[in-house]
Formats: sequence, structure tokens, C-alpha cells
Amino acid sequence: MTYKIRYHIMPWEIDLALLTYNRIAKSLPYIKDNIILESRLNLSSYIINWDESKLSKDFFIDKYKDLEKVLDNRLIHNSKIYDGDQLYGHLNLEKEAIDNNVDGYINLCPDIWFSDQALYYLIEASKQIPNKYFVVTPQIARLWDSSWDSLVNPIYHTVPYSQYTEQDIFSIAYDQSISTQEIALRPIQYSKYAGWFDLYSKSFCNDIAPVESDWNGYGGWDLYSMTIADICKNRGLDYQQYVLEGQTIFEHGKVDYTSFYKNRIVLNNIPSQRDTFRENTGRYIQNRINYLTNNKII
Repeated sequence: MTYKIRYHIMPWEIDLALLTYNRIAKSLPYIKDNIILESRLNLSSYIINWDESKLSKDFFIDKYKDLEKVLDNRLIHNSKIYDGDQLYGHLNLEKEAIDNNVDGYINLCPDIWFSDQALYYLIEASKQIPNKYFVVTPQIARLWDSSWDSLVNPIYHTVPYSQYTEQDIFSIAYDQSISTQEIALRPIQYSKYAGWFDLYSKSFCNDIAPVESDWNGYGGWDLYSMTIADICKNRGLDYQQYVLEGQTIFEHGKVDYTSFYKNRIVLNNIPSQRDTFRENTGRYIQNRINYLTNNKII
């Protein structure tokens, strides 16, 4: 089977990309399936004022190309650089990465740590799922409110919500290394994911919540798709989200790998694309539900 990882990188995330590539390289010996990494380095001059920045596009282009050495032809890597003057972001990558020859997509955030076995278990678990439309996400450590608790590994339930930022990724990695938790899939009642390290069935991405052709840049596709998925499920669609128990992922958090670059890059004063997407989310959802209803998918 074939799975595609979608990985969008802003220039200040270049060191995080190196960490991610190392984690992917360590994961691959466990995996017998075909893995495609679809990565994009986003150098949009609509977003970034390169003339006033202390670091150049060439600096990041050279670093990005150098990262290829970590993967060393261990998988198919479709690496591309966007250095045009238009708005560009993860929504563009998700559209560009659509591929009818894959069995599933994995959205991977640059700031996420995962174990050497997490990718293997995520893929193998997905093969056991009977639903046509599904999402699988690993467990996480405690986050800022109870809405995330359906994903939280029980060993972190005692962490106060107000102290979630104090959790240390190296301690979480150690907990994972000594964990004796059973690897299992647990269905949850309501969808909850953030595009951090989630696996989506091809049918889910293609039919239920595709990135629309006129969307560009950034936006809350996770909230959009979760809302649509739960509406579809309530109307009888064969959809289910599962939590992969026994594998915990988390953001690097207290270790800041981005400020060195952010302090040397000047951003343009442009409208907030996240706010624009948020303001239109209700309309986007209704349009998609209308489409799914009119085409008798639900």
C-alpha cells in the first residue's frame, strides 16, 4: 500500500524539518509499505519581506536541499520550493498533494515529536479499520482544556490544564520508550484532531472534506473537516475517528527551534488568512454539506 505524508515548512521551521526528517528516517526500517513525502518550503514574498530580512531566500533553499541527505533515497520525496509572490500555505500543499494512487494521507506538523514506531503503528492500525471514511490520530499529552481529553494518554491526566506548556518533550519521549501500553484502536464519539500527525483515508480527503480549489494560504481545515465529518456521521455515513492508543505524540514545546530565524525575518503586513478562513467557515461547511446531500453521499 502507499501513503503520502504532507509536510509544509515555513523558513523559521527549517531546524524542525531536520528533526522531522531524522524521525522519518528512523521510522522507515519498520515499514514495508510505500511512503511518499510531499514537502514544501514556503518562501512566499507575499508573506515575507525578503529585502528587509537579514537572512536570504538562498540561505533557506540551501538548507532545505541539504536536508535531503538525511532521507538519502529511503523513500519517494517530492520536495518543492515556493518562492513566488502570491499567498501560499498548507491549503495549497494539500491540494497539490492529492493523488488517486495512494491509500491514505498523513498530515504532519513540523513541531511534532513522534516515536520511531509511531508511523508504522499508525499505518498498520489503519489497515484494520472497516470504515470507508476514517481518521486515526495517536494519543497526546495534556493540552489546555478538556476538549482534547479524548486524545490524552491517561498517564498525563493528572497534569493541570494550566501547566500543559511545562511538559517536557524529552520526558514524554522517555515515557514512550518504556511504555508497556497495548497498541489498540479506540473509536471516539466526536471528531478531534489538529493535523499534527493524523492519518486520513483517501475517501475521506477526496469525498468528505477536500480543500476547495479557490482556497489559498492558511486556514482551519481541521475544524472545518471535523464539523463536516460529525454531521455526516449523524446522518448515517460510514465514518469514524479512532485514537491510536499506546503511541503518544507531542509538540517540542519548551525547546524553541524557531526564534533565531523569526528574529531575522521581516513579515509583510498582510490580512490574517486564519481570521479570513474562520469568518467564512460556516459558509464553507454549509456549501460542502449541500454538495454531499445533492450528490447523495449523505
